[in-house]
Amino acid sequence: MMYTMTFRIGLMTPTKNTFAAIVLALSVVCTSVANTRADDWLLENVTVHTVGKAGTIEQSSVHVSDGKIKAIGKDISAPISIKKIDGTGKHVIPGMVGLFYPVATGGEQPAGETRTITVGGRTFTVGGGSPAVSTSFTVVSENVGLDSLDWQLPTRVGVTTMQLIAPGYCQTAVVKPGSDRYSSQWVEAKSQLVVTLTNSPQSLDLLRNNLKDPTPSAGGPAGGSSRSAPSFPQRTGGSGRGPRTGSSGSGSPSGSEPPPPPASEAAAKPPVELTPEQKLWKQVRDGERPLWLNVNNAATILYALQILKDYPKAKVIWIANGTDAYQTLDQIPKEGSTVVLAPQIDIVPNTRNRMNVPALAVNAKIPFAFSLGLRNAELSRVEAAPLFAISIISKTGLSKQDALRAATLGPAELLGLQSQIGSLEVGKLANMVILDGSPFETETSIESVYVEGEVVYEGN
Repeated sequence: MMYTMTFRIGLMTPTKNTFAAIVLALSVVCTSVANTRADDWLLENVTVHTVGKAGTIEQSSVHVSDGKIKAIGKDISAPISIKKIDGTGKHVIPGMVGLFYPVATGGEQPAGETRTITVGGRTFTVGGGSPAVSTSFTVVSENVGLDSLDWQLPTRVGVTTMQLIAPGYCQTAVVKPGSDRYSSQWVEAKSQLVVTLTNSPQSLDLLRNNLKDPTPSAGGPAGGSSRSAPSFPQRTGGSGRGPRTGSSGSGSPSGSEPPPPPASEAAAKPPVELTPEQKLWKQVRDGERPLWLNVNNAATILYALQILKDYPKAKVIWIANGTDAYQTLDQIPKEGSTVVLAPQIDIVPNTRNRMNVPALAVNAKIPFAFSLGLRNAELSRVEAAPLFAISIISKTGLSKQDALRAATLGPAELLGLQSQIGSLEVGKLANMVILDGSPFETETSIESVYVEGEVVYEGN
């Protein structure tokens, strides 16, 4: 009996050891697999244009883990088994941010490809159709389905985040590619307040009436004022927005204010409940939220500036073509203004002379950002050489860093997303574009585009 029990114990001992060895081996295998998972990888020997404090780093590495940048530098400590990508001769930049991607809602169609303007009594046909005029407020995310967006074209030109803008008057949405290039995800379902402006009374009244405080103390409900002829502002310095000198449509003489109601009467009135739309405009009046104005021509900018004089706290982002911006740069306030431009060389009106409007904006100390195409047709035109425009702009008066920043970190800041995207820095999302050469050379092509560490586009 004792022999039998001893024999069984002897058989059991090696079995336990074998089991322990198997568990240990499986543990090692699992650890190895974890260290080589698809979302943990290293890009080596690459020139990194961080567009951040570190600037440009040659012969550097980027460690991506869990969709974010874990480390950047020349000497990065990473597991031996980590997936490595050789970037010898390659350059990497942040994913570009598209500030203006037009979408149609409720049967509306985006503007056409050309428009007619009159300057100095002469009529010209220029690129970019007249913006549609609509007085109805549209929340883009409530009227556009994510499945209707196609990322094939934007990602091919290096765009990894897009702001969707509807014609007319809307609250925009910001999106990014989903798990594949045929799907999308919200970055911000409710983002910026945009008004498309022409110099028509209907369009300008939309801006004028919404800027007014809708409370009774502001002289009655919004929409009670009438349009007056503009006196185009002449800036001799400062912000170009003076203090309020009168109340349009209040019924009081110019320069005077109606007497305040008695304290007891004011106390008896319940506070006015603002609608979500009115809350957005209040934030604009208080300088808490920028107002985006998609302007039709130079005259529209001047009309809008006259209206905005009464709201010195308002911050404005002007979406304009280069010619219109050029004609009004001396009128646009340096403080509280940003101009969104296409990255291109424009022609001085009535001449054959070419001009670099972004460089002129820098000289005028007016912040600016690039929008890579205001419609799909423009994105298609730059598809073959997506970095061509930035390279030309950087060779004709604008610094390289300003040119690259205007397509990446600058737009991210305008959308309030600079803590997540726009530059290659530790802790930010791994939205990156790998190039086969310098971003400042005209022949450079895009090899691959990553969103949160995952490939969304690979070139041929």
